[in-house]
Amino acid sequence: ISRHAGYLDEPATRQIVDAIHSIGTLPPVDRVSFSKMMEAVRHDKKRQQDATVFVLLKEIGKTIITSDLPESIIEASWNEAVGHVQQP
Repeated sequence: ISRHAGYLDEPATRQIVDAIHSIGTLPPVDRVSFSKMMEAVRHDKKRQQDATVFVLLKEIGKTIITSDLPESIIEASWNEAVGHVQQP
C-alpha cells in the first residue's frame, strides 16, 4: 500500500518484499476476496470513528499514519500481493 500510495519507492519495497520472502513460504491469501479482506480491515482496532487508519512506510524505519486512502489504492495493493503469493 505504501508504494501504491506514493510513499515508498520501488527499491525499498523490493528490499522489504525480499526480506519477507527470505523467512519462508507465505500463507495463501488468494482464496480471500478483496471485499472479505476489507470487511476485516473495517473491524481493525486502529479504526477511529468511521475512518480506517493505516500505518504506512515513507522509507524503511519511517512511518506515516493516514486515513485518507482511496479504496482503489488498497485494492491494487491487494491484487498485487495476491499475485505475488500465487507465483512459485
